[in-house]
Amino acid sequence: MGVNSEEPVPVPSWHYIEDPDEEGAAGGPQGTTMPLREALRKCYDLRVPKAELFHALWAALPESARQRAQGSDQGGDRLEQQASSGDEGAQAAVLAQLLAGGAEALDAYFDYTGRHVSDVLRTFPSARISLSQLLGALRALQPRLYSISSSPLEGAGHVQATIAEVRYEAFGKPRAGVASAHVSSCLKPGDRVRVYIHKNPDFRLPQDPSTPIIMVGPGTGLAPFRAFILHRLLGGAADDSSTDGSDSHISGSNASAALSSNSNGSSSANGSTANGIPGSGSHTDGAVANGHVRPSVNSSPANGSSSGNGFARVAVNGSRDHGGANGQNNGQSRGVGQMVLFFGCRRRDQDYLYGRDLDAWAASGAITLFNAFSREQVEKELLAMFAAHLAAKGTAPAATTTPSKKAAKKKSAAAAKQAGEGACLDGAAAAQQYLEKLSTSGRYQRDVWYT
Repeated sequence: MGVNSEEPVPVPSWHYIEDPDEEGAAGGPQGTTMPLREALRKCYDLRVPKAELFHALWAALPESARQRAQGSDQGGDRLEQQASSGDEGAQAAVLAQLLAGGAEALDAYFDYTGRHVSDVLRTFPSARISLSQLLGALRALQPRLYSISSSPLEGAGHVQATIAEVRYEAFGKPRAGVASAHVSSCLKPGDRVRVYIHKNPDFRLPQDPSTPIIMVGPGTGLAPFRAFILHRLLGGAADDSSTDGSDSHISGSNASAALSSNSNGSSSANGSTANGIPGSGSHTDGAVANGHVRPSVNSSPANGSSSGNGFARVAVNGSRDHGGANGQNNGQSRGVGQMVLFFGCRRRDQDYLYGRDLDAWAASGAITLFNAFSREQVEKELLAMFAAHLAAKGTAPAATTTPSKKAAKKKSAAAAKQAGEGACLDGAAAAQQYLEKLSTSGRYQRDVWYT
């Protein structure tokens, strides 16, 4: 667009108040403008824009190109390549098709493609829009909620989060998740980041620690269940004043769900990081948090810690081993209800998070563990095992985790189907009613976080 990265732009109304003591702080309560680079790093989602961007690009094309595009049925990658190379007719044709297809077409244009706003601008080089038009078509940078994966009984003032670093390539360019890459690559011990606690009162341990629970979660969805398991093994009760019986989060992206008999509470912490734009370079995708804290960070792919509202100090630690050797064997023999965990990941040797802990707890009898490694066995196996166990232990509570709203819908439908089959119910409607009944009674809980 030919704009200067240091050009002052208005501070968006949603921008958080920055720490006035932080070096290089911009956009504080007294500021009305900030450099464009800072605005793009801290305030705007550079991944998926509003539909207004495509309307603005369409209006910016020459009238002759727009007229030629009307009624065009051309499409596909070849047309986009022609558009990127400067063919105004191709640019207009692609935009006309996207706008005619509405929200569904725009969703498909971005979903699973890794496409960013910068890619959109490169596809339509003849559509020159102003900086104010561009900023007006960008969405506010949203929080990423990461489930807190530790119990406060592990150590006062420390909170751990389990964060999988997001890195991939799209359109020939490297991409990185905003929050996860910031934690793994941009922070160093002693740094401060902003976070806040986000509570979910509908995702909690049962009040009675002797109540059995079933937990189902793939990948980093394990985080809240690690916290639940540790809290029980360390002797915490659901109504313990130090936890309010809840699961917690630090800003990130994923989703959790839980099925349980008596619910008790969940919370999250939100981390405010940058839009992946290093000091003077290209940006990365995603959205991060707005708030204030200095968290501790563990790495396993990457584990963040924070302490309450305000500031968290960054520390880098390995994942601690909480297996049987630490005196936590046979938690169930001390009046702790049975804890059944269904965990799924790609490969045992690559992303088996907290694998040593889980295996040790299972070996000691503290938990009953079912693993599904999707690159080593059928992906449906995790839900199938869950259904069979639910049928056998029909009165036990359970929990599930999911990485996005869409994934949560798919998992909910799959859980209903599998639970219905396990309970010998007739048809999808009966299975869905069964799941809704569990939810209404407080035995099925979901904690969904959005990407």
